[in-house]
Amino acid sequence: MRFLVKKIIINYLILNILLSFYPGMIFTEGLKGLIVTASILSIINFLIKPILKIVLIPFNLVTFGLSSWLLNFFSLIILVLVSPYATITNFEISKFDFWILHLTNFRLNIILSIFIASIIINFLEKFFTWVLD
Repeated sequence: MRFLVKKIIINYLILNILLSFYPGMIFTEGLKGLIVTASILSIINFLIKPILKIVLIPFNLVTFGLSSWLLNFFSLIILVLVSPYATITNFEISKFDFWILHLTNFRLNIILSIFIASIIINFLEKFFTWVLD
């Protein structure tokens, strides 16, 4: 039980950080929606992620473990389908400047938005698990 509560808290922190700076992820109903969505994500990670790990073993072996974001990609798709409070939308970046990369009016579709959100979730999940363990 303590493990599940810890995972819910970690997922709540991850989704809250994602909500604060990523415009492609939208949660309705405020705090209630965020807590329910974090609980659903924890249940998905607890029940469905091990099955996905087994299915994706060949891909994981070929990429030497770099495909862990793919697990979060599928988990995020399942989360959006199951949770009534979470939606992922496409969005437009009006201006993006990073070192030598300059983008103007760059539009991300839903698949790219899920891809970027899954990479961010993967990084934050590894970070918070490292800090809290």
